[in-house]
Amino acid sequence: MYESRIIVPQWLSFSTDSGYRWNAEAARRANVGLRFWVYVTTVPLTLLTLAIVAAWWTPNEVRNWWLAAGAAVLVDRVMTFAYFIPTMLTLMNNQTISGSEAVAKATQWINLVARYPVLTLIHILPALFFLVLGPLQFSQGFRDRHLQWHRRNGRVLLVSGTVVGVSALVMSFGMPSIGGVNQAAATTLFALFFLFALAKAFRHIRRREIRLHREWMIRAFSIGLAVATIRPIVGIFFATSPFTGLTPYEFFGTAFWIGFVLHLTAAEVWIQSTRPLLPSPKSSDRHQESVRHL
Repeated sequence: MYESRIIVPQWLSFSTDSGYRWNAEAARRANVGLRFWVYVTTVPLTLLTLAIVAAWWTPNEVRNWWLAAGAAVLVDRVMTFAYFIPTMLTLMNNQTISGSEAVAKATQWINLVARYPVLTLIHILPALFFLVLGPLQFSQGFRDRHLQWHRRNGRVLLVSGTVVGVSALVMSFGMPSIGGVNQAAATTLFALFFLFALAKAFRHIRRREIRLHREWMIRAFSIGLAVATIRPIVGIFFATSPFTGLTPYEFFGTAFWIGFVLHLTAAEVWIQSTRPLLPSPKSSDRHQESVRHL
């Protein structure tokens, strides 16, 4: 948003006679790499490090979820610093790129963001609630100590998750995707499964089937968290593209499939490995009391 709204318009000039023209001197003078590093990499990386340290000392089950989420985002931050920023600086200082090529890349970047700002926010803001509040629902200590908050948090999680899933479907059909049909197919399929998992989780909790509710919420949360893994996968494809010859149109969809499948597989492994350790769904009167009034 920062580059597309503030910086890139400084690199482009528009006239009704000639259309957009590229200002290479402004691009070289902007020093976006330094500003990008300071605001988008350093601060989140510092906060992420503090979160991982705090999660490390958390003694209950939520610790594993915070560490997994932190590790995935940490990989994304490292890829940003190690690859994307140097690439940005190279493009800014590249004397051989043509004006028409630069204009095409910059206008495509701006149009994808500017044409769909409302839909993007509708998708991103509930997703933030879903990913932040999600780990709390898997904490046995949080359920035992704060039953009312557990129920309220669960309702917010289901509503925000539903908005995320529906908006993802709309974006799959209504917004142009870099990876074309392959990417749209991945987001459509897993958005449908994400909504199905939420519906199953809601049905099971209404029937006080605690174990089944937990398992379907794990599946839903793992799919929602997949975006944190897809980004570094895309980064790996970008980094290896000089050797593979693959273009973003060719590898973006593949990256989405890999990320979603990895997360769903990890969720199933976790469910199967922890299932024997869980008590019978009817053996915890206190937990059933926590969902009686849902």
